[in-house]
Amino acid sequence: MRGLIHIGANLGDEYKGTTRQNVLIEPLKDIYNQMVAIHKGNNNVTCLNYALGNYTGKVEMNVANNTGASSSILKPTNHLTKYPHIEFVGKETVDITKLDLLITRPSDFDEIVIDVQGYELEVFKGATETLKHITRIKTEVCVDELYEGNVTFDKLKEFLLEHNFRLETVDLYGGNWGDACFIKC
Repeated sequence: MRGLIHIGANLGDEYKGTTRQNVLIEPLKDIYNQMVAIHKGNNNVTCLNYALGNYTGKVEMNVANNTGASSSILKPTNHLTKYPHIEFVGKETVDITKLDLLITRPSDFDEIVIDVQGYELEVFKGATETLKHITRIKTEVCVDELYEGNVTFDKLKEFLLEHNFRLETVDLYGGNWGDACFIKC
């Protein structure tokens, strides 16, 4: 087993004490700073403060009040009515880059965990070289629109199939979102 890349890691506290090489990527500055504090002294965890996509520059994030967990580059739509207890309380401008530019030794990693609130396809478009080394992907998926222009599960599955991944499992929660695992064919 090689290393793991977690995109949209939030606090990344599930990796506390890990002995596996992990790269945790979180765009929101306050959440990133908390993540760094959690993993201070663990040489197996590298924390990076970026949003990921298919270009480099700056992007505005819609920030949610649930410790940033529902924050997205995309504007919330049906998310507002389906989850009214989660409010979007502001915007934050963050640096965005491609995973292929950020990870200089992709062969050191074999797994990606990604939770970027409907922006997964754009992240994977900027990670095609890294994907060649990955054997397992765990991704959040949307069945319908929760954010403006979010990728649907079917479109994401189609893209990953084109890059030699097949669906292993999918669990849907509340019918409109869930988690899916893909493995290299």
